Amino acid sequence: MSLNKKPKVYHSRPADNPLFESAVAVYGSHVIGVVLTGGDSDGADGLRSITGAGGVGIVQCPAEAYNRSMPIAAMEEDHPQYILPVEEIGPLLSKLVSGTRREALKVHGR
Repeated sequence: MSLNKKPKVYHSRPADNPLFESAVAVYGSHVIGVVLTGGDSDGADGLRSITGAGGVGIVQCPAEAYNRSMPIAAMEEDHPQYILPVEEIGPLLSKLVSGTRREALKVHGR
């Protein structure tokens, strides 16, 4: 991982899309992407790359987000497996990375 001074992506640097896309290039279906509150639509294309590679997409429930733009864009651009309140994301990540993906899917109704 490194920082660079290349042009901004979606008006920001650092940006989620290049981060997500580079993670997919290296780890493929093992990537879990999380889009939280934030402005603009950064993260939406990257999340689509993650789920398209067989990884897991998680989006904070827009109703509780301070700025709903990024979660809504991610939901419109992709079909994330999870749309959750922020307090449920940490426990889900723990289940997913501990190898209990099937259990996590059952708990969250998928």
